[in-house]
Amino acid sequence: MLTNPALDIFKDVDVVIIIDPILDRNALLGAYRTGKITIAFVDTNNSLGYIDIAIPVNNRGAKSLALLYYIIAREYLRNRGLSSKREELPVSYEEFMEKGLEEEEE
Repeated sequence: MLTNPALDIFKDVDVVIIIDPILDRNALLGAYRTGKITIAFVDTNNSLGYIDIAIPVNNRGAKSLALLYYIIAREYLRNRGLSSKREELPVSYEEFMEKGLEEEEE
């Protein structure tokens, strides 16, 4: 998807976010080969090879990942001017957690 422009699903991105460098090894290597900035959520088991920005977190826990994505979504909207600095997201952190669990069950 990142390395083959001949594909219909090809995406040209500037930044790739990796949840777990071990599980997402192909995406990590593809991003590195194409010169994309790589941000990775890492824990003590992960190597920092090919990673530009490492964020130390518990990247295996569903609650931890839900909180991370909630914070990323909130800050993205704030920095794009789509939400005020004091305004919270229209969905709660708990809803991020519930959506993730519903998708896992399906």
